[in-house]
Amino acid sequence: MRTTPPTDSPYLTKEQAAHFLCCSPRKIDYLRASGELRAFRPGRTLLFSRDDLDAYVRRHVEQRDLDMLIDDTLAELRDESQARRKAGRGDGQHAR
Repeated sequence: MRTTPPTDSPYLTKEQAAHFLCCSPRKIDYLRASGELRAFRPGRTLLFSRDDLDAYVRRHVEQRDLDMLIDDTLAELRDESQARRKAGRGDGQHAR
């Protein structure tokens, strides 16, 4: 018989971890195999620490935020560069 930890437990089953991360149980298997998530088996049930899942979310949110900041900064620099080039042409000719 398979037991499921209570929802207030610090440990989650693979299915609960998948629900927590809004992904499939197969993705949880991939994350575990790649070393991005740790799990342990205190018997027959594979469990994931809620703290480890929270840390995984924080790492990926921080990376996503950093990627968005870089994209925004590059777009601003590109826009400024294009504006300077247009301002330097004045008569429609390419500046040399």
